Parts: sequence; structure tokens; C-alpha cells
Amino acid sequence: MRRFTFPASSVIFRRLRDFLDLRPRLRKMLRIAFYAVYFCFGVWCSGILVYGTRNLPEALSGVLAAGLFLTVLLSVIFRKRFVPFLPTILLILFLIFIPWSLRRPSNDRDWQPSFSRNPYAVIDGDKVTVFHVRNFRYRTTDQFDVRYETRTYRLSRLRGLDFALSHWDGISVIGHTMLSFDFGEDGRLALSVETRLAKNVEQGTFQGIFKQYEVLWILADERDLFGLRTNYRKEELYVYPLNVEPEAVRTMFLGTIEKINRLKETPEFYNTLTENCTTSLISLIRLVAPKARMILLNGNLDFRAWRHGVFKFSEGVEFDTYQDACHINRYVEELSDLKDYSSVFRRGIRTSLDASR
Repeated sequence: MRRFTFPASSVIFRRLRDFLDLRPRLRKMLRIAFYAVYFCFGVWCSGILVYGTRNLPEALSGVLAAGLFLTVLLSVIFRKRFVPFLPTILLILFLIFIPWSLRRPSNDRDWQPSFSRNPYAVIDGDKVTVFHVRNFRYRTTDQFDVRYETRTYRLSRLRGLDFALSHWDGISVIGHTMLSFDFGEDGRLALSVETRLAKNVEQGTFQGIFKQYEVLWILADERDLFGLRTNYRKEELYVYPLNVEPEAVRTMFLGTIEKINRLKETPEFYNTLTENCTTSLISLIRLVAPKARMILLNGNLDFRAWRHGVFKFSEGVEFDTYQDACHINRYVEELSDLKDYSSVFRRGIRTSLDASR
């Protein structure tokens, strides 16, 4: 059987080899570097086949990825035998990588109702009009009344900010982070950065690394974002009032408005590592605290914030006590009507914190 090679590539490899023959140490270092990059590139392309394809059947993509990974692995272990095949393998890798790298995010898909609308806002002096504020009415996690609203807020009434952290399935090392802006008599506006899921698509961790989801910054009523998690999904939700100056809160809110308006015109991909619920919020925090660090495992983010004195009413209170007081499930789990949801759990937090002093 005749071996398939690329003449031009063979000439290049031969001339490069002749040049490096005079420099054995450099040749060895470059060979190690090449195969390290080559192996990582092969692993990434195998991941694209498994998690980054939308049209291939799952079983077929798995078989192709396994075959590709095995080929790359064997070509590293038995590199001398596979040198003639390297150009062919590299061509296959680039044929997988280039179309994936050129994939662009879109706002025009058949979205699930919870992610069907991009929020956006118009600022007119002190008045901010926010469109597509989500305020669903849930009967179960899957049965709900779809409600998007237009709300108006006054920037001069923006007076506070809360941080929320949700855990599920007993997992404590990671969580979902949210913010809630307090506009006083105008009410509260909650923010959650989430994967934007199309219909018949389920969320997955690794898929989020390979451009499978767009990102959506959801602006919603607390009864929607928080109530869904405490009363229907039965997640453990902690809400912490932040000790932040009003001017800093204003800066973060305006940063939020800028971001949602940009996403409406220019969509972006969600990324499990770099553009997720926490890294996105830290990008807001950096508007007022440039040295804020990115965090991958965010499950103890509340402890870190408490240790740095970021939470209100935490003076002289141990973290475990403070965390327990801000665990809002026990204040709202018996509510049959979520009309007074926000005032009920905040009253519970203050009562518990006062009792702990």
C-alpha cells in the first residue's frame, strides 16, 4: 500500500532537519516543544469533536474523537515511525480546528423561553428604562408563565447592592453567583450571567469551553431569579448585603447597562473558564476595584468577601453565624405566594444578625 505524503512538506522537514543536525541540543529542545504543542493541539481537537460539534451524532463524534486522540498519542510515543504521517495528521487537526475557531456567536436561535430575550436599557438623564426584565411566575421548574416587563429606575435612588451565592446537589466548591441592585422605592433589579440555551439543548460543563453556548446577562425580579432557586429548584441560596459606596454601585450598574446593550448588538460565547457567572461579575467589580482577582472555584467566595470586610453588619460576627443568617431558604420556603418574597427574607436576615450580636 502506497504511503500518502506531501512532497513540499517533506522538503521543508528535510531542510530543517539538516539545519538542526549541526545543533543537537537546540534540536532536542525544539523537538520536545513541538511534540508538547502538537499533543495539546491534538487533545483540543479531540475535545472539539466530542463537545464542540452541533451536527454530528453523539456516538459518531465520540468514536472519531477517540480515534483522533489515539492517533496523536501513538504518533508521540512512536514518533520516528509516524514522522512521514505528521503532515497528514496536522492537516486533519487544522481541518477540525479552523472551522471551529471561525464559529461566531448569534442572537438568532430558537431559544428556550427563559433565555429568549436580550435585556437592554435606555438612559435619559437620571431615568433608566430597562426592557425585557424577566419576571416569570413559576408553578414548577418546567411550568411557568412567561413574563417580560419594562421597568423604570432612577439612578439617584440607587443605594445598595447585594451578592447572592447558590449551591445545588450538596456541592460546595462551586456555586452560581448573582447581584441585586437596590433602587429604594423603585424596587430591586437582580442580575444573573448564564448560558443561553436553545430549545432541546442541555447545559454541560465541557460544552461551555468549546463554543456551544452564547452568554446572556439576565436582568430580573428577585422573585424570579432567587425564588426559582429557593422554592422550586431547592437550591441553597445565600444573600449578603455588601458594604459598597453608592458611587461604586452606580459605576457597576452603568457597567451592567453597557454590557447588556453591547450583547444585544454583538453576542458573545459563554465560556466555563473565562466568561461565566463569576468571572463576568468580577469584570464589573474591577470597575471599582481593579486588583480584584479572577476565581475558578467560587464556592467559598462568600468567605473571602467576609474576610475582607465586604459584607454589611458583619463586625464581631463569626463567618459561620453570618452565613447561617444569610441563608434565606428557611425564611421563604413556606411562602405560597412570593409577592413579599424580598422583604420577608431580608427581614429574616436582619433579625438573625441582630440576635447573634
